[in-house]
Amino acid sequence: MHHVWIQGNVSDAVAIAGCAKSLQDQFDFGELPGPESIPLRFVHVERGGLFTVDRKRGVQVNTWQSGGICNYCMLPRELYLLTVSMLGLIRYRGLQLNPLLQAEDFLHDHPSDCLCARRLFIEEYALVFEDPHVCRACWRFLRELCPATEVEAAERVVAQAALIVRGTAITRATPGGFTS
Repeated sequence: MHHVWIQGNVSDAVAIAGCAKSLQDQFDFGELPGPESIPLRFVHVERGGLFTVDRKRGVQVNTWQSGGICNYCMLPRELYLLTVSMLGLIRYRGLQLNPLLQAEDFLHDHPSDCLCARRLFIEEYALVFEDPHVCRACWRFLRELCPATEVEAAERVVAQAALIVRGTAITRATPGGFTS
């Protein structure tokens, strides 16, 4: 199990740690650093994607517009942050385990409905979170780089986000109209 040192908003750290324990067992999220901790920093930046990965600095998750995206998709914010964090962490592990890789090696534009596809504006991710998933090519690439248990943990979190979003979409569109 890998210890993840969450830096940023304390309430986000507590929420994501609780959510993570119920969905996966490969990453232990906490507020304190430990030996060999993976740094996970929540940042609030107007420009940029959902997350960035750097071998030396760890993972940065962008929280800008996260409330709006979560409200739009009816996804709990802690699950949104966990989903984005897990995608960053699995890429970080890929970089750790494969020294010849660069962070840019993970970037792609198509298919555009993949959570890992590049976007010009973070607001565009709201549309992707209507049906959150990662394309087969990304999962295949990650399986080649990382231990299967770690990839499966990320898959479970993305699948849970998709189930919740699809479930809220079903409850919103009832025969009698929309419900809240």
